[in-house]
Formats: sequence, C-alpha cells, structure tokens
Amino acid sequence: ATQRQWLVLGRGDPELLEQAEQIGAKAVSLDHRDARGYREIALCNLYRRRWDEAVANFSEAERIGPQHADLISDFGDTLGHCGEPEKGLEKVKKAMELNPIPPDQYWWNAAGLHFQLRDYEAAIEVIDRMGDPLPALRIAAAAWAYLGKKTEAQQCAAQFLRSYPDFKIAHWLSIVPVT
Repeated sequence: ATQRQWLVLGRGDPELLEQAEQIGAKAVSLDHRDARGYREIALCNLYRRRWDEAVANFSEAERIGPQHADLISDFGDTLGHCGEPEKGLEKVKKAMELNPIPPDQYWWNAAGLHFQLRDYEAAIEVIDRMGDPLPALRIAAAAWAYLGKKTEAQQCAAQFLRSYPDFKIAHWLSIVPVT
C-alpha cells in the first residue's frame, strides 16, 4: 500500500518506495507462502524500472496465489509497462474471471493496456465501465484524440483537469514506468 501512496501522491518520493520495499521484504521473511509481500516488492521494482525483477516477483506471487485476482490484475498492468501489453491484457482478463465484479482498478489497467495496443475504442469502452472513471479520463482524452474526435477528447480533458488542475503530462511520465 505504501507504493500506492507513492504513485497517488505523484511526488516521486524515493523514501516511500524504499519503505514499501522494506515492508514487502519483511512480509516475505515472515511468511514466504503469502503472495502479498512479493506483490509489494514487485510493484516497487516496477516503479524503480527494474523490469526483470518486477516480473520475477510477480511470477512468484502468482505461483503462490493463483486465485489472487488483485495481484494478477497488477501483474497484467506491470507486463504492459514492461512492453508486453498482450500478455498483460490476458492477465487482467483472468483477474476479471476470478473477480466477476471487478474494482475500477482492473478496468483502468485494461484501459491502459488497450491503449498501448492502439485499440482506442476498447480503452474508452472499459473506462466507461468504471464506477468512477475520473482518474482514467486522461487515457480517454488521449484515446479520443487518436480517434480524431477532438470534441470528446477536449471534454474528457476538461473534466479531468477540473479535479486535477495541477496535472502535468511531463511530470506524470517522469513517474510512471515505461520501457
């Protein structure tokens, strides 16, 4: 959860990631059969752009917890960040099969993966399925723009920026791990 705080706050605070990784390592040392510690370490590795380590930790986490839908959805998102969006989308779909009433995070992960695959219509469609699509409207705005739908893109961007007026793409891209 500490790595989520790092992401949500968007400050790129390395101490939060260090703390999250220490918590994950402690969890693994206390119970190596619990996938959650590996998941925490995997996400920290992802945000530090340690691609191979992130995938290895998620692989171990999934081996231990093959029914842990949240973990599998996060693994799918990680695979997208590591340049494998097709495999990532398969993981997110598996998570949705395990949890047929998926939380918004799964839809957001799917939207990002569809966007990477240049399936902009699908990205918009899954964002529309979110209970609260506001955080993902930046993806929707970009998808509409790629589809040549300027009005829809501007509407999504304006709605997003009303709630996140300090949002800057350059800053976001400096934090979000991309290969």
